Amino acid sequence: MIYKITRENGESGIYQAKGIVDLGFDSTIGKPGQLGYTDSNGYYIDHHGNVYVEVPQSRRSVIGYQEVRDLSGDTENISTNTGITQDVLERVRRHLFFKQHEVAVGPGQTRVGNFSPMHHIAELWAAANDGPLLDSREQFRRLIAHEAIESMLMERGIPYRSSDPAGYTQGGYRPTYEHYGAHDLAPVEDHNKPPWSHYILQGRAELDIDLSDDLSNVTEIVNAIESELP
Repeated sequence: MIYKITRENGESGIYQAKGIVDLGFDSTIGKPGQLGYTDSNGYYIDHHGNVYVEVPQSRRSVIGYQEVRDLSGDTENISTNTGITQDVLERVRRHLFFKQHEVAVGPGQTRVGNFSPMHHIAELWAAANDGPLLDSREQFRRLIAHEAIESMLMERGIPYRSSDPAGYTQGGYRPTYEHYGAHDLAPVEDHNKPPWSHYILQGRAELDIDLSDDLSNVTEIVNAIESELP
């Protein structure tokens, strides 16, 4: 397999996969027909050929993402079960499970591939497809709001995260007022916190706008976010 990687010096190149690294999800990882493997450039390739920018969170998350991809009519079901606008759900489905993105994985380094699977996302999506959500409805709504707004900001040219070295410390990625990404501008996913509470850590004022219950106002929110950018 061949991938594009951007290095810290700004140079981009096309690289051929060189070998595999066992993730430990399965004793036979890396063999044809098994769950998947990482290559020497850090990409994870699953057993269906999906290329992820980093190692998935767990074995079940890889399986869960493929199960979502195999669903039919799920956004209509989820809209009925949650009250969230279907076109917002369609956008998030493409963004999370199908589209490839350029993602910063370190200072000056990006990879192009699918977002790496996270099991809570697959499980929430499947649960919302199966029936009305009870205790997890607000958790799911905040997840969808975050991903929808993130995807719209990325379409407007804002990277997922900044790859500028100034946005990193010894502890890892730390977005700032000047070095940020769409992930950092979207409402915080934790539904127990105010949606814009993380802005203060970036030196930003919290937005004075609420998420509508059906999330039909995400475009209005994206416009408000853009209007406040430096």
